[in-house]
Amino acid sequence: MKGYQRMLIDLKGSLAHTRDAEESARRSERHLRQVLDGRARMAQDLHDGIIQSLFAQTLNLERCQRLVRTQAEEVIGQLGYAVAELKTVIRGLRGYLGGLKPQPAEGENLEQALASQVRVMQDVSGMNVDVKIDPAAAQLVLPEQAMHMLFIAREALSNVLQHSKARQVSLRLERHSAGVRLVVEDDGIGFTAGTRQRGEGLKNMAARAATLHAEVTISSESGRGTHVVFELPVEVHA
Repeated sequence: MKGYQRMLIDLKGSLAHTRDAEESARRSERHLRQVLDGRARMAQDLHDGIIQSLFAQTLNLERCQRLVRTQAEEVIGQLGYAVAELKTVIRGLRGYLGGLKPQPAEGENLEQALASQVRVMQDVSGMNVDVKIDPAAAQLVLPEQAMHMLFIAREALSNVLQHSKARQVSLRLERHSAGVRLVVEDDGIGFTAGTRQRGEGLKNMAARAATLHAEVTISSESGRGTHVVFELPVEVHA
């Protein structure tokens, strides 16, 4: 009888240790998942924000190299602009490392932030960008949604700059039947469906749209430009 009781006690102890081990394993799994999710978000934000800003200033400096012998005054202006932008990137990186989420510049609303993105593209490339932003549509977008929308717009414009060889680009923010629509179009070389690799930028655009329960569609044909359409449903605001 005593042996049986000792066996029961040992079994209860083993069961308690097993439960503790299972709970510890679950905590470790949750922690690991949080770490991996955090790293994925960090990679996404760094790619869409800081890396894109640095890429734009790289193009600006390359343009300065081409102009330095013939248009010195413009180069001086562009270098000053590049220094200011790089300081902004450094502030953004410090804020990011401090745990602050990327967002429009201080005092900027979505309409101003989108216009600022376009100005950066025009300044570094000389490309003509037609901008049409409905203020009423911009006001419907919440701050967290605006952050993701800005990143999507920046990625779309950056892709135009890197790949399209376009002469004309347009950016529109407008109301539509289901909510708010952001459209970035170009008249560049385009690409045939299935031939373009899905880079980190395109994956990030899709991930940001999914976060907002929105939809992003990228359509193109070889020689007929590319169309990026991001649709944010009104229901998200409820």
